[in-house]
Amino acid sequence: MDVVLRQAFNDQDGSDVIIICENVKFHCHKFILSLVSPVFKAMFSHVDLIENQTKSIEIQDFDLNTVEAFVKLCYGFKIDWPFDSQLAKDFLTMCDKYDVNENLRKCVIDEIANGFLRNWDLATEFAIIGHNLKFQELEKVALENLALKFTPSRNLEPLKVYPDLLTALFLTREKMHRCHCDKMQQQYVNTYDSGLLDAFP
Repeated sequence: MDVVLRQAFNDQDGSDVIIICENVKFHCHKFILSLVSPVFKAMFSHVDLIENQTKSIEIQDFDLNTVEAFVKLCYGFKIDWPFDSQLAKDFLTMCDKYDVNENLRKCVIDEIANGFLRNWDLATEFAIIGHNLKFQELEKVALENLALKFTPSRNLEPLKVYPDLLTALFLTREKMHRCHCDKMQQQYVNTYDSGLLDAFP
């Protein structure tokens, strides 16, 4: 299915709507955009809107790189083009504005987790972004990365503005510590039981 979607990307022959950003045109399909975003779906259902009359959508509040990344993701492309932290933040904001479906959000969050969350400061930023945009999975993944890296010397100042987020970090750290202890205890029990079995064949 993704292969078919990618082939349809920027296909002028089958396109019935154009997304324009910084004078660059992306030839798109209302059906595909409607599947991805209820905002687009609502837009296309109102025939009196200028976007339907002109069959074009001009996006001015995001830059070209962000819009291109967004459109490509709608058409099944992986985020393997140059994708820095600022683009990731802008992209998440665009996903929030157009209320993209959970599957696309998960793709974006996976890319962010692989690319940026190993860094403490970036993980902090994305935890806050996930919290503010109510991207719960992003917030969760970012907090787990922070909990793994936590030491008393870490900079917590940005999180102090969000007391509930800071509390969530310590709860996540406590939960992960408890899981680790439970796992170690189980390994000890298994080893001990195995020793007993060896002693009594």
